[in-house]
Amino acid sequence: MLAATLALPQREQMERASDWIANQCLVGDMLRVRPARSYVSGYFGTLVSDALVRSGLRSDIVLNWMRWYVAHAHGSGTGIDGVPDDVDVIRHRVVSRGRPDSTDAYGAMFLMLAHDAYASGDPALRAFVLRHRADLVRIMDSSLATLQPIGLTLSRPGHAVYYTIDNVQVYRGLREAAALFREAFGDETTARRYGDDAATIRSAIQTHLFDEATQSYRPYAFPGHPGPVADFTKSYPDALAQILAIYYGVVPPDGALAASLVARAAPALQTSPDGLEEHRYALLATQHLMGSAVTVPAFSPPPLCVDAAWYLLAQLPG
Repeated sequence: MLAATLALPQREQMERASDWIANQCLVGDMLRVRPARSYVSGYFGTLVSDALVRSGLRSDIVLNWMRWYVAHAHGSGTGIDGVPDDVDVIRHRVVSRGRPDSTDAYGAMFLMLAHDAYASGDPALRAFVLRHRADLVRIMDSSLATLQPIGLTLSRPGHAVYYTIDNVQVYRGLREAAALFREAFGDETTARRYGDDAATIRSAIQTHLFDEATQSYRPYAFPGHPGPVADFTKSYPDALAQILAIYYGVVPPDGALAASLVARAAPALQTSPDGLEEHRYALLATQHLMGSAVTVPAFSPPPLCVDAAWYLLAQLPG
């Protein structure tokens, strides 16, 4: 099981967060971006589901989300199969927004979820994963559909940007996909392919997105242009890109670079823009992964459903 044994007060706070997600973020089988709002994103719903399954909470929500994602990961407005378009739910009617926000990160995040769902040991989640091998290949390959010769993925067709956050998530998704296909399906060929792709992307991140002079990651780059160096006064995407490079495994969490990146990124992330908590809790989750003692406050209803997801993740091992 993925969920760690936690002190009772901490567990009670996590259960409060999961109950809030169940009461405020669900619309049918889907997970909203904001409570009581219409917008549904394949990226954010998957992140919320992964936080729940890793916490050992509300597997029913996770299973229903995975069913929805697989069923709708066809015919994206970008022309890429394996990724669902973002939608609005208006008076019980689902209205497509015409495309996902990105294609590279969505599938990678879903394979992280599939890996963690299988690793949870939950019988229903395991059965779902085992029934959907072909869909998982299709969804993971949607992340690689924009892989360029330099070894980085573009955010989506028609949006020629190499985002550091997206690429570190694609790297981690490929690693998790490799482990899943090896452990769940005994498919060493597919596992090796995804493992090789992960190594290629990590190498390209270091070559094209890491700036040696500042010892930090550029928040993004463009084909033929290196992009700006990180501005550590900007929480998103600049500071967040640094800690997610650690959280998703591109940067070893126990090294000097990780310590330096967190020290420089923390001030911007600790002050939540517009009252949002995602960045602050993502910082705490990364510090926890690095072995620091972190204090997570009592749960209070946040502005975004993903805030509650990072609240859960901040209290779990990486």
